[in-house]
Amino acid sequence: MTKTAASGLGGARKGKAVSEDLRRRAVAAVLDEGKTVRAAARKFDVAAASVHRWLQRFRARGDVRADPPGGRPSLIAPERARVLRLLEKRPEVGDRGLQAALAAEGIAVSLSTVKRFLKLNGLQRKQRRAWRRGQAGSGANRTPSALARSPRGGQVPFVGRRQFVPRNVEGHALPSVRGLRLQ
Repeated sequence: MTKTAASGLGGARKGKAVSEDLRRRAVAAVLDEGKTVRAAARKFDVAAASVHRWLQRFRARGDVRADPPGGRPSLIAPERARVLRLLEKRPEVGDRGLQAALAAEGIAVSLSTVKRFLKLNGLQRKQRRAWRRGQAGSGANRTPSALARSPRGGQVPFVGRRQFVPRNVEGHALPSVRGLRLQ
C-alpha cells in the first residue's frame, strides 16, 4: 500500500496534475521496458488507474496529453472588447452596473458570469460595503463602532452577524425554545 501525501510521508499525489513527460515515461515503461501497469505506477509514484488511462489514450490516439477541460463556453468572453469599452467609459461602475449596461446592449448574463469574467481577466471591481438604511434610531444605518456603543449593547435587528434579541418590558431577554428566541 502506498503512503499518501496527506500523511506527510511522501507517496502518491491525489488530484494533482501530472506532467506530459512523466506520462510518456510511465507509458514507455510499460510498452518498451515490459513493466506491468502496477510496477510502472509504483516507479513513478502515481495511481495504477492513471497509468492504465494514459496507456489507453496512447494506443487510441498516439499521445498522452490530457483532455481539454470540460464545461460550456463563456457567454461573455466573445464580447470582451465591448466589456472593456464599457469599463473605459464608466470606470466607477460596479458588478451590477456592468451587468445592467451589458443587458442594455443586448448581452443578458447573470451577475456570477460578470464576476467570473472580471476575475479571470484581472478586472475585479472594488467592492463597497453599503449599510442598510433603516428608520432613525433603529441602528440599521450605524457603523460597527457605533453599534458597539449602542444602548442595547449592539443588539439590533439584522445588522451583520448580530441578531435582534427580543426583550420584555424590563429589558431582560426572553427565554428561548430549542435555540429559537420567542417574541
